[in-house]
Amino acid sequence: MTVRWCKGSGVVLFSAVAVVACNPTQLPGDEEMGKVAFHAEPYEVTCELAELSRAPFDFEATLTHNKGTDEAWVTLNGFSRPATFDGQVLTSVQSATRFFQQCEACSQLVVEETLVMSLLSKSQTDAAGGDCPANPLDGGVAVPTGEGGITAPGTTSVGGFDMLRACGEVIDVVKAGPDAGEDPHCTACVGCQMRSVLKGARQ
Repeated sequence: MTVRWCKGSGVVLFSAVAVVACNPTQLPGDEEMGKVAFHAEPYEVTCELAELSRAPFDFEATLTHNKGTDEAWVTLNGFSRPATFDGQVLTSVQSATRFFQQCEACSQLVVEETLVMSLLSKSQTDAAGGDCPANPLDGGVAVPTGEGGITAPGTTSVGGFDMLRACGEVIDVVKAGPDAGEDPHCTACVGCQMRSVLKGARQ
């Protein structure tokens, strides 16, 4: 599966199309956390839509943030989607209009996509054996113990951001757009959900 992720879009799944070239933009934020190569494996699908691929897929993103705040961004091919970062977990929610053949009479469908991932420092990655740990969003990441032990991801004293892995999931849900009202043509697709395990390695 190839990914379309450009200005005005921002949703990875439900789009098995050729990559669209986008004009590069300046990265938002005052610090780059890292460029990450992601691999996603779907594990839960609640519907059957012709446009939905259950195959694993890959994409790359650059993670940035404003130091000292929870403001962060996920940038792919020139599109920067806003996110929050609490010091361990980065979360980004983005919606985009999508067409589905099964609901072709409904022009008011959107896919809401949530990317949620724990960012692992070098010491946390080492504690997990160099890979994403099991349950990275539910107790699987090694807890920081202080200087000289396990440390959280963050800006280092010599500059740069300490992060080697990004581990979590992608959740995509089909919803009725704000102008859909009670359109019965949308019913067959609304509520469709796909969840994928997400593993990322810093490049």
